Amino acid sequence: MIKLPLVLLASAVLYLMSFRSNNSSSEEVVEDKIDWVSIEEAQELVKDNPRKVFIDIYAEWCGWCKVMDRKTFSNDKVFNYINENYYAVRIDAESQKKVTFNGKELTEQDLVKSFKVQGLPTIVFIDENFKKVKPVAGYQNASQFLKSLEKFNR
Repeated sequence: MIKLPLVLLASAVLYLMSFRSNNSSSEEVVEDKIDWVSIEEAQELVKDNPRKVFIDIYAEWCGWCKVMDRKTFSNDKVFNYINENYYAVRIDAESQKKVTFNGKELTEQDLVKSFKVQGLPTIVFIDENFKKVKPVAGYQNASQFLKSLEKFNR
């Protein structure tokens, strides 16, 4: 009698663990599809090969950031357009990691504040000269995000 509930419990745990591992592996695949660079690398790359930059501002706890990772950034048209036209950077909105931006050393969290980010996820578009900064807040599906990328790239 007790064996059946234990079997059901074990099955449920295994099912949930397999879902969790599938979820994390899909996020790893997203990481591989977009050529992410650091903010410092983007500033150096722009010198030899000018391109616009987009910064994905996220936090570990942000559910919509994770949805954007899985659904938007993994879209073939989106990641191909990004890799051909942009330098892509990821910044943790709560990180105390030191970075250098436009000659100033600050934390990633302070950099996010300087971009006037109001919520997550936010994409910050920056021109080739690192002068024009445009934050776009909120989740965007693949087609919306592709339009934003194309619009800023004109």
